[in-house]
Amino acid sequence: SESFLKLEFPPRDRDHLYVGEMAPVRIKAYFPAQSRVSLQSAPRPEGEGFTLHHLSDQPEQGTEIVNGQQFRTVSWFAGISTVKAGHYPIQVALDATVMVPEGSSSRRMRPPSFFRNSLFNDPFFDSFFDSAFTNLVPHEITLSSNGDPLDIRSLPTEGRPETFSGAVGDFTLGSYRLPADAIAGEPRKIRVTIEGRGNFDRMSAPVLEPVGKWKTYTPRTEFKPGDATSFSGSKTFEFSAVPQSGGEQEIKLAFSYFDPSEGIYKSLSSPAIPLKIDGSAATHPASSTTPTAAAETSATASGTPESSIGDGREETSVDLAPPRLALGSGLPVLTTPGARPLLWTLVVGCLVLVVAGFVAGGIRRQRSDPQRIATRKSERAENEALNQADAAARNGDAVAFFAAGRRALQTRLAAAWNCPAESLTVAELRQRLPSDSPALAIFRRADAMAYAPDSASDQFDAERWQAALNQALAEVSTDSVKPVRPQLALTS
Repeated sequence: SESFLKLEFPPRDRDHLYVGEMAPVRIKAYFPAQSRVSLQSAPRPEGEGFTLHHLSDQPEQGTEIVNGQQFRTVSWFAGISTVKAGHYPIQVALDATVMVPEGSSSRRMRPPSFFRNSLFNDPFFDSFFDSAFTNLVPHEITLSSNGDPLDIRSLPTEGRPETFSGAVGDFTLGSYRLPADAIAGEPRKIRVTIEGRGNFDRMSAPVLEPVGKWKTYTPRTEFKPGDATSFSGSKTFEFSAVPQSGGEQEIKLAFSYFDPSEGIYKSLSSPAIPLKIDGSAATHPASSTTPTAAAETSATASGTPESSIGDGREETSVDLAPPRLALGSGLPVLTTPGARPLLWTLVVGCLVLVVAGFVAGGIRRQRSDPQRIATRKSERAENEALNQADAAARNGDAVAFFAAGRRALQTRLAAAWNCPAESLTVAELRQRLPSDSPALAIFRRADAMAYAPDSASDQFDAERWQAALNQALAEVSTDSVKPVRPQLALTS
């Protein structure tokens, strides 16, 4: 019997998915019952059309009979979301080492027992003697699922609310907290919770209305999963908001999402609350003089020369011994004075040849070293992606910036972890990097840009995201990041 890999989706009332929709899935690997298995990797996506989210850390083990043959099964639970529309299969792959008995395809025959109903005629003892006296042969395998093509549809543009930021699923507005008073130019804390089922990873904070009269800042988020795949749960946003002008306003929180079951956009909002804001229009304080400039101005005004400022210590002179002008007595190199030039010529010539040989050999080794060639190629690809990201940031193109930034991070991580750059997704980074890593934030944002590009430029802070990209590149340098190779030995 051969090993294989399957994807199992829960029953649903439609035969299509939407871009950005999170769908729970079970990934199940089947191995021969008589084999010993060591998993060499976690399941990974094949292709660029979808990503895996929240893959379970510890797979479930069991047994199952398929077409009359018994298999050992290993199951993971995860969420799958697509990033582009089309008609293509959802496929994942898995690396494993399977050790099977030598000659297991044909059972070794034992001579018949003299006792017709002997206990040792039981098939159990066939399995016992096979496993005890048969050599196990290791096989390195890569399992790939052969999923049926799925119909992936784009999110409709008709009826899309202005507050839509990419949330796809079924959500409700939970608890929230709005300020009871405010002063123009002074920040106030806003807290709101969204509950339901869907793609919480790509969900942005609700909008505080009226939008033009408040300036909001990047929120702090907290997610509480409701199941193993984090498909359901609640996400809390807490952010600061600054009123830009005084007067009376009615404030509320607005949130929009796409319901894939009904195929329409829906909007949620809190009741409008009247709020009186004290003060006039918010002003930015003038830049103050730096301490260095102030010190220079003070020194100039007082007429104190710069050279008079010191630590109060006097310079002391040090008497040094005079240099020796003649060499001491020594032994002659050769007894014959005429042979000395020839000797030095030979010595210098030999040294030049030795050094030239070392230099030429080193150059040849460097030029033919596969690792150096791969490193140069990786550096060129990374620099090209960073140049594209810088150009996109200057032009305010959020979609191009996050796509180029993700390529740069993938290139550097692939060099550090010795793996293909295309295989590095959000799911893979969640297993290797801290949850607050800026690299994860850039990967998530790049995925969001792929299916909700219309709202990208409005909220794109180029300076902040460029700083996050630089920090991510520094954290994922080859010296500071060490790959984690997941291995799991299956137990009987």
